[in-house]
Amino acid sequence: MNINNPKDVSAKTIWLLFSIAAISFVFTLNLSHIGEEGVYTISSFEMWYGKHYLYPILYGATYGRPPFFSWLIIAAAKVVGWSHMLFAARLVTAMATVGTGLVLAWMAQNIFHDKRFAAFSALAYLTTDALLYHGWVAYADPLFAFCVFSAIACLWVACERERFGLLVLAILALTAGFLTKALTAYAFYLVAFVLLLFFGKRKFLLHPVSIILHLIALSMPLLWSIVTHGANGGSLIHDVLYWSLSAGQNNEVTTYLIQIATFSVEIVVRILPASVLAIYYFCLGCYGRPEGKYKNTIKFLILFIGISLFPYWIAVKHSARYILPLYPFMALWCCCVIWQVNARAVRIALVWFAVAIVIKYLSVIFWWPQYQANYRGDYAQVARDIVLRAHTYPLYSVDAGAREHSIIDHVNILHYPFIAPVNSFSLLAPGEKDYFVFTTASDFNFGKILRAYTLGKTDTQLYLLCYGKACSQK
Repeated sequence: MNINNPKDVSAKTIWLLFSIAAISFVFTLNLSHIGEEGVYTISSFEMWYGKHYLYPILYGATYGRPPFFSWLIIAAAKVVGWSHMLFAARLVTAMATVGTGLVLAWMAQNIFHDKRFAAFSALAYLTTDALLYHGWVAYADPLFAFCVFSAIACLWVACERERFGLLVLAILALTAGFLTKALTAYAFYLVAFVLLLFFGKRKFLLHPVSIILHLIALSMPLLWSIVTHGANGGSLIHDVLYWSLSAGQNNEVTTYLIQIATFSVEIVVRILPASVLAIYYFCLGCYGRPEGKYKNTIKFLILFIGISLFPYWIAVKHSARYILPLYPFMALWCCCVIWQVNARAVRIALVWFAVAIVIKYLSVIFWWPQYQANYRGDYAQVARDIVLRAHTYPLYSVDAGAREHSIIDHVNILHYPFIAPVNSFSLLAPGEKDYFVFTTASDFNFGKILRAYTLGKTDTQLYLLCYGKACSQK
């Protein structure tokens, strides 16, 4: 793909900006817990502590999610230390996000045969919401996006180059995607597979080797279910059915339509700045038509994004992190539009990409620490107080939410290696009378309030309740 004045922007300049953006993730690694990150650090720690490597454990019970993300967190924690579980988890997600950008550059180079455009596409992706927020928080989604996108990228390039070796990599990445989060990895992949068949890749994709490899891929969820005795699958299927059907039964039509419209706008915002620039040039009609040999490529991109996005768009629950695997494809389409305008459009885009990078540095160095300290509160301080008061008595949790997860993650780290991780109150041993409970309910099970905690500027109070001889603990 070419633009006017092709030497105006060098690949080195673009990769320099990409590197600066990637380095910004370093400043996210030591930030305090955000949202439900504690779920992944706690379950990974318990998986390692209990040596249950086939599935994560949360508060002593099977969590019901695939284990790949936890495996990588455990591997990273063994290097950086168990006292840095959140650091290890964010290291995995940050590396996955940067890796997605690099895979996008590799794919674009093989599809469009332009090194500068490949670098430009990678930078466009790494200046989206993936840079500012969803690409570094310690959720499974960034790793899931990396695996799913890598699978589809390998599939696409394998079709272009007719290389079965790349198809093997695609199957491995697809399996890793399933083992990271959900069966939806196969849904994304299936859309790409069918579209590539439609766009003339039948000979390669229907080759016996390809068929055998894909049959192996399809058998992996069943095989994994057999190995784990169904420990991973039930809750995943429940979540899909719940959020697509049950959760919306009481929604009014007007509310539902507003949610759809809001989510549409959110998608555009999440892909800023490339999205607005691409929409602007597209609406003006000032972009050039793609070269003949790339027409099907652009059609594939548009159809893949539209078909893959549709189920999430009409769902009753919307969250941008669920469509992270589509971010690189959307960024690539935006780049196709911008790149075909002229050299000035590319320079303007690079300026806005640089602005996004500056915003990222300002947010993680100044805004996030202040926000967490003043609004969210000090989770580590609460955890230290709980450990000091509970001493060696058993500590249980009840219906833990995001704040409780964050605090209990710190408690587990402070307890290690002398005291086992915090369990759910539902696992209280029969006849046990002397213990502590950490909960949001002040009157839970008629316990005595030993300490009430108010974090930051939130109204929610958390309580440390004692029972039996634990109440006499000094």
